[in-house]
Amino acid sequence: MFEPTKSSTVSGRESWQLNELHGFSCLDRSLLLDIRTGRSFEIDEPTTAFVEASQESLESAAAAVKSRWGRLKLAQVWDGLRKQGLLTRNPTPRPTPPDSPLEPITSLDLNVTHRCNLACRYCYGAYGDLLSHTDQKIRYGSGRAWMSREVAEQAFDFLVRESGNCRELSVIFFGGEPLLNLRLIRVLVPLFRENAKRAGKTVNMSMATNATLLTDKALKFFVENKIGIQFSFDGPAAVQDDQRRDRKNGGTYARVIEAAQRLFAVRPNAITARATLTRQHLCLREIVEHLLRLGFENVHVEPATGVDNEYSVTIDCLPNLLRQYEQMAVLFLDWIEKGDLLNFSNFVKYIRSTNKPTAPRFYPCGAGRGYICVDPSGKLYLCHRFTGMEEYALGDVFHGIDNRVRDEVNRLHVDARDACSACWARYFCGGGCWRVNVGASGTLNKPDEDFSCVLQRRIIELSIGINAHLADDEAELLANRYSESRLPYE
Repeated sequence: MFEPTKSSTVSGRESWQLNELHGFSCLDRSLLLDIRTGRSFEIDEPTTAFVEASQESLESAAAAVKSRWGRLKLAQVWDGLRKQGLLTRNPTPRPTPPDSPLEPITSLDLNVTHRCNLACRYCYGAYGDLLSHTDQKIRYGSGRAWMSREVAEQAFDFLVRESGNCRELSVIFFGGEPLLNLRLIRVLVPLFRENAKRAGKTVNMSMATNATLLTDKALKFFVENKIGIQFSFDGPAAVQDDQRRDRKNGGTYARVIEAAQRLFAVRPNAITARATLTRQHLCLREIVEHLLRLGFENVHVEPATGVDNEYSVTIDCLPNLLRQYEQMAVLFLDWIEKGDLLNFSNFVKYIRSTNKPTAPRFYPCGAGRGYICVDPSGKLYLCHRFTGMEEYALGDVFHGIDNRVRDEVNRLHVDARDACSACWARYFCGGGCWRVNVGASGTLNKPDEDFSCVLQRRIIELSIGINAHLADDEAELLANRYSESRLPYE
């Protein structure tokens, strides 16, 4: 934040330029983002007017401030911008984009099964069912529903080989519902650890589960083997029992709560809940507060996309959703005021990156670069949401990787994409989920400008606004907590 000083001259304006800036109002504050450095400032009304008028020219900006507030105020605004390096004869250049070969692959989503014991109303995989009684192709796109030990071993050997000199590996057991193939996971955990050790590496393992099959015996195994667990859990009983039903059309809330309580007993303050928001239950605050009050350390929420039914969140939901995120930001500050942390990662990850900006984010995630997915047959894909989309296949674990799609992803950093390169949020967002982009525009290159981009930009603004209200130690605490509890695929 800055307060313009009272002494300055405004001569030679023709040789000065503003950095690439974004001004906005948020949470009763007027804020200014230096786009290329990630620094943010709280600004006064004259500075706001100056920045807005500068879209035409600096002369227009100076005239706008001078005509309303006078020459002295113009000098103060000019001097304040100059002292912060926002107004300069040498504007900040764009950050240098990645210009290197493909990075090693260090993380695998291992889809140990494409079957599921639930029938979630928004499932993009259509519950893992067969396409028909005669067609053996699973709706996820795989010709096989269960991963074999042979495929899993080949997948890990592939990971060790493709990780190069990197010493830390990650494996996420995924599905379908991975606990349906617990027998295989029990074999793989010690095997992977031994093979990693033999290769001079370590492997961290985690699992995303609906938790309905998390028995005492299974829980004991995961705790003893230090395997991270993320719950797919949509919130209060009315939401969970409607959206995440079992195959007999029964609710699942009671089973998940019981499993969560057993897990909290041995891993307090260490479990993430990942909730899906649908148009049938567009109640963001209720969901987040409920899950945090239950004992989850971190809650992440994403809208239901990728399926065309009455649960899908579409563009007509956007005004309501934006209002709810505004309300969540106010609630976030209310919790802080009371000494509590609303660890809602949709905000916290941006609070972290806007509190102390470091490296710009050129990609939305690691998909296709350091992280890929293996389906039950051994085929490789950009991530679990691309499974079965052959145009985004990357070869298989038996014959090796085909890097053509990975090369495309690597080239498509935000400054190389037409729709992203001029967006003020690009270095925080990274260009949007690849799968959402494909669903909205049919291509990796073009983001979902009408929905996802609008939502993410406002979430980033609200996160900057929250930072403006927080003391430095509060923002640092939130940043540290988020860095310790990330989602498996981030």
